[in-house]
Amino acid sequence: MFFDKYPEVYESDVSADPERLEYRYNLLIKQHQEYIKDQHFIDLGAHDGRFSLAALDNGASHVTLVEGRKDSCDRSVELLKKYHPNKFTVIHYDLRGGFIPIKQADFVFCAGLLYHVIDPYHILKCIKLLKPKTILVDSTVDADMEDQPYLKLLSEEPTDNTGNVLTNDLVVWPSKIALEGMYDFLNWDFTLIDPYSIQTAIPQYRKRERLAWLIKPRYN
Repeated sequence: MFFDKYPEVYESDVSADPERLEYRYNLLIKQHQEYIKDQHFIDLGAHDGRFSLAALDNGASHVTLVEGRKDSCDRSVELLKKYHPNKFTVIHYDLRGGFIPIKQADFVFCAGLLYHVIDPYHILKCIKLLKPKTILVDSTVDADMEDQPYLKLLSEEPTDNTGNVLTNDLVVWPSKIALEGMYDFLNWDFTLIDPYSIQTAIPQYRKRERLAWLIKPRYN
């Protein structure tokens, strides 16, 4: 498994199941290496930097991590300094603050973030301002309303194992059609990533409770 050479990742308290990590690495990073190689990779809601580490191993020229949890930022610095010194920047910032504190990006990786905020469309608009070449979004969705433009309002409690910022807050879970409507309005071409493209899908993806898209913005 890819992360076996980085055992520190398995020690995390956030979604560190080896089978799940391997599946998501192959689905989101490895099969998109052509878009990542030699690019500035922006990791939004980066947790401990596991996918930034994977991006560097797949040829990214530099990674910039944005994460709201100070303890996760500290772990990511420790991890990346050990394996890829001088190729990373870590920014401690809660993305619910209204903007992304970066001026430029080539590849924006937005995995596990949009369902932890009240306004996922605002996050997507902020991504657009970075004028990236490629965007990858991976998100939990409301599978029960997949074909309806639906936003489910929920309250989120502070926990350690889901990776949310440590404050009580309201969040929105969008449906598949709602997110794709946002991409379309932003003038983005998007492709839903086949969850079986690399191996048998793990349950959350198989049940379409979590989906991922490869997005190519149009700049007309």
